[in-house]
Amino acid sequence: MKNILQIIADAKLEATDEQKAAIEAAVKENYRTVSDYEKQTRKVETLTQERDNYKEQYDTAKATLDGFEGKDFDAITKERDEWKTKAENSEKDWKKKFEDSEKEYVAKIEERDFNDALTKALSEEKFTSDFAKTGIIDMIKKKGLKREGEKILGLDDYMKELRESQKDAFASEGKEPPIFTVPTSRGGTEEKTEAFKPSTVW
Repeated sequence: MKNILQIIADAKLEATDEQKAAIEAAVKENYRTVSDYEKQTRKVETLTQERDNYKEQYDTAKATLDGFEGKDFDAITKERDEWKTKAENSEKDWKKKFEDSEKEYVAKIEERDFNDALTKALSEEKFTSDFAKTGIIDMIKKKGLKREGEKILGLDDYMKELRESQKDAFASEGKEPPIFTVPTSRGGTEEKTEAFKPSTVW
């Protein structure tokens, strides 16, 4: 997710450091991030789900108690134990599903924030092609680096390694991709096709 300063930079607007500080302070005071909104929405969804779960348990318990009327003590005790076991198993299943849902939600939010931070970090990097850029991004993700705020810890050092080990992926000033010629005949008497110059190097 882009912050306000990145949005201003992308729009090719210039602002002094003092103006940037004032803008950032005003945004933090008056607006909430998408992450904050989603967290609040998630809390509401969680409370709603808990309420519905308790209501369902109440309705089940009430129906069970109503069914005890006219039954002897042993039958009531047996049925009570059966329902107790069902309730315990139901609660375990619900808690497991809820925990799995929470983990999945947190993982998706972290993946999105990591991708946003990575996009920002690589915004000034020049690659020889989109294919090369995709390859570098995949390598960074597989490295397992962690995010802290809008920064990715250890990224600078790893990028230095990649610039050495994957030189063909990074464009540099004055660097031209190799040129290959493709002859149209074996005898060499006819004209050759125009030199083929690939746009990517990887």
